[in-house]
Amino acid sequence: MQSIAGRFWQWTLFPALAIALLSALNWEFGAFKPYIDLVGVACCFAISLLWAITPANSEAYREVPSHDSTTKHFALISKDTHFISVIVLSSFIAFAFLENLTQFDFKQWFTAHGIFAPLLGAIIGLIPGCGPQIIVTSMYLQGLLPFSALAANAISNDGDALFPAIALAPKAAILASILTFIPSLVVGYVSYGVFGI
Repeated sequence: MQSIAGRFWQWTLFPALAIALLSALNWEFGAFKPYIDLVGVACCFAISLLWAITPANSEAYREVPSHDSTTKHFALISKDTHFISVIVLSSFIAFAFLENLTQFDFKQWFTAHGIFAPLLGAIIGLIPGCGPQIIVTSMYLQGLLPFSALAANAISNDGDALFPAIALAPKAAILASILTFIPSLVVGYVSYGVFGI
């Protein structure tokens, strides 16, 4: 199964990177957009499936000699990539369901209650994992969230690094979160005060 995962990423990595870069530059794909979306959905489904059926007790990085095949290295890296991708996909799906079920207008709410934006961004940053943080960034890029919330979130969040920290040293992880939360509020509210956003 790992070899299949390795091959999958060898074939899709560079096309996916090219599409991601063009999307970041607001490239208009025109008539190809529906097909790119369809391929993206298929790849997301494949990643989730590969993550679900890959054995949990597969080889660790330290057990793989440097002279082993590139495919084997891709297979190990892809295991971590699949896990992170599933977290991000789950976050986006949960957000989409929440947005569609409640019909909540985020842009209007932040326009009316902008003073709470840095606080909300900093609180979301306390959530372990990268999924919620990617959603915050996506909302900012779509104009739904002010920059002050993004700035506070960027400083407050520890991303996926918080998972091993909580497992190995929970008290230190909590202290680290507090120490990043406070300056995130300062930066967020300074940004809100200076720029009004």
